[in-house]
Amino acid sequence: MEDEITYEQLVFLYRKEKEKKPLVKLVPNFIEKVKSYLIEKKKIIEQSKNTDNVFSKDISAKAKKELKNAVRILREIFYQRQMKIINQALLSVRTETEVCDFEPMLEEERVLYEKISNLLRKNMDFFPNIEIKNLKENKGKLLKGNLIKVKVIDNVIPFIWDDGKVYGPFKKGEEVDLPKKIVEILQQDKKVIIK
Repeated sequence: MEDEITYEQLVFLYRKEKEKKPLVKLVPNFIEKVKSYLIEKKKIIEQSKNTDNVFSKDISAKAKKELKNAVRILREIFYQRQMKIINQALLSVRTETEVCDFEPMLEEERVLYEKISNLLRKNMDFFPNIEIKNLKENKGKLLKGNLIKVKVIDNVIPFIWDDGKVYGPFKKGEEVDLPKKIVEILQQDKKVIIK
């Protein structure tokens, strides 16, 4: 069946997941297909256990090695995916916006994302409600379109904000007008000061 998972597909998926930043979209019913693949390899090993046939023993040895490597690769794939999900949850909580693409996620991964996001939000409640001093004193007057004029005190690499726009790069000493949320984050990272 062409819908079945193969060892080669797992290796390819691992490489793709490792090199791509967003989550890789998995084939439909991925978990069930992986389970079938693992069960099939175990059957091959069991069937050739009590035989003296050299050919069967070679097949069994190959299946054992492939099964061991496949389990290791699967762990790495899911580790990579978990790291991406955790980073998406952190970014969503930090920016107070939903920046996550749920389409490539498995249902279990979506649940994981939501649990992590909720935990992070709850954890933020432990911090006292402190306003950033410069903003509280209103040194930085809001300009047209909710922008604040800031001076860059440390180089800022380009980044994409949740509005889809690319901001930066900004060099030390440069003065720029930025949205309030970006200013708050860059202030926390000691990259800008409000003018």
